[in-house]
Order: sequence, then structure tokens, then C-alpha cells
Amino acid sequence: MKTTNESDTMEVLLNIYLFCKKFIILLLVFLVLGVACGIYKYKSFKPVFSKQVLIYSEDISYLLLKQFTIALGDDISTGNYTAVSRLMFLDKTLAKKVTSAKTDSVALRGKVYALTTFTLTDTLGLFAFPQNYIHYLSSVPYLKNIIEGNQLKYRKILEKIDEKLNELDGLQDKINSKTASSGTTLLNDSYREYIDLYSKKMDYEEKLNNKNSIEILRESTSAIGPRFGLVIGCFIYGVIFFVIALIIGFIIELMGKLRKLEKSRK
Repeated sequence: MKTTNESDTMEVLLNIYLFCKKFIILLLVFLVLGVACGIYKYKSFKPVFSKQVLIYSEDISYLLLKQFTIALGDDISTGNYTAVSRLMFLDKTLAKKVTSAKTDSVALRGKVYALTTFTLTDTLGLFAFPQNYIHYLSSVPYLKNIIEGNQLKYRKILEKIDEKLNELDGLQDKINSKTASSGTTLLNDSYREYIDLYSKKMDYEEKLNNKNSIEILRESTSAIGPRFGLVIGCFIYGVIFFVIALIIGFIIELMGKLRKLEKSRK
């Protein structure tokens, strides 16, 4: 049994050897073509750039920001650069340098941030690109209404706080005309309320000034090189072309055997 298996293995190896010997020129030509293709791909690769913009808004959720980035990405992928130019407030020539856009979430300390990644053919003239992106988001009517609505809400709250603070100022004037014993207690109570309201006023002013917008927390630019190095690229393309040569050789061999079989039946 062992001898039979060894003879079968040797038969297979012999057939492989004869096949390679017969088509050695074809195999070598395609192997060289594959290596040449790998070198060409590596040398002709034009580097692209990745621009990442980490943004956050107190009032607009990450999902909303992502949806409007998807809409912008659809215009980019379909080559509608007239719309991209208009939305991003860019010259059309600069808009054509943007090839893709996507947004992912980044969770940190209980908050969800939006990380938008753009792919650019080059960065010349696009140094203010993150600001263009924020300008686009801020000008979307739906998002703009959310921001302006919250600004209006905070302004009204601040107006009410200012009214109450003015009332307390008037109350203190009245307290000063009262008896010292009753005036001391009322003064302490009004003072505490005054301090509490003033603290709230500062909080809402901070929200009005800083939190009702889309903020850029971080931006970065990096170059994207070839997917594979020169050696690995040559190896991969060499293997691909070598396999193609094997398939061609197999088809030629099969056609030759079929022709012989056809002749033997005549």
C-alpha cells in the first residue's frame, strides 16, 4: 500500500514537472510581468492625505452630525463638486481635491465626540479646511435652528435672572431701612439668593458663549502611502500573474488533449 502511494505521489510530481518544463517560458514571462507591474504600481502611486477633524457640540448629537456628513460624502462620491463647492464654501478646484468623507464616534468621559475623516488628493489651499467643514454644518438650516433655538432659550433665562437680581437689589435697599435685627436675617437670605442666581447667570453665559456651537477639539493631517511596500507588492503581483500563467497553460494543455481525443475517435 505504501509503495502504491509513493508511486502515485511521484506520478503527480512528474506531471507537475513536465507541465512546468513545457510552459516554462510562459510562466517566466508572466512572472516578470507581475514583478514589473508591482514596481510600476509602487512607483506611480500618488500619495493621498487624511484630514481628521474631532468635533463636539453640546446641543447637536453625534448621530445628527454624522447624517449630514454622510449627505456631504454622497455628493463627493458622486462627483457633484458644484454642490460640494457651495456647501463647503470652497472654490470648485479645491473641492475636487476631496475624495471621501466619513464620521465615526469617539466616546470619552461620558461624552460622544464626532471624528470626521476626509481623504484629500493634496492639501495645497486647504489649510482652513476644518473651518470650512464647521461652516457647512453650522449653515445647515436644521442644525442652525437647533443652535439658534438654544441661544434664544439661554438669553431668555438670563433676562429672567437679571430681572430677579434687580429685584434683590431693590429688596436690599428696603432692608436697609428696617430694624437691625430683622434686617440682618433678611439680608443674609437675600444675599444667599443673590449669590446663587449670580452663579447660575455665569453658567448660562458660558453655555451661551461656548456651548451653543460646533467646536473643533483637534485636527490632524497625515499622508497615506502605498498599501504594500515595493517587495511585498512585487511578490503579490508576481504570484497573481504566475497563477494566470498556470491557468493559461492548463487551458492550452486541456485543449491539446481534447484535440488528440477527437482525432483518436475519427
